[in-house]
Amino acid sequence: PYHVVRFIAEHCHPPLVDLLKLKTFRDKDAEPDEPWSPLNLCEAYARKRGFFRRGGRVDPTRAASRLLRDALSGFSGLALCFAPPGV
Repeated sequence: PYHVVRFIAEHCHPPLVDLLKLKTFRDKDAEPDEPWSPLNLCEAYARKRGFFRRGGRVDPTRAASRLLRDALSGFSGLALCFAPPGV
């Protein structure tokens, strides 16, 4: 599901990181100037929502599925809409 997360992140305005307030949930080892990858977005979203697997590791797949479900339902201020062709 990460390629769809990338598509949503690239076409989201305001940026997805700002919309979901994910900056404080970024991995501590990541550089502050490093751009967000779809996996990093999903890991931060998993930390924010409390999606963890056994052993305390984050579950980015579950977070990606939830993010896509939220985008389709319009939850969290994230709604998918596209202009008609030719506009």
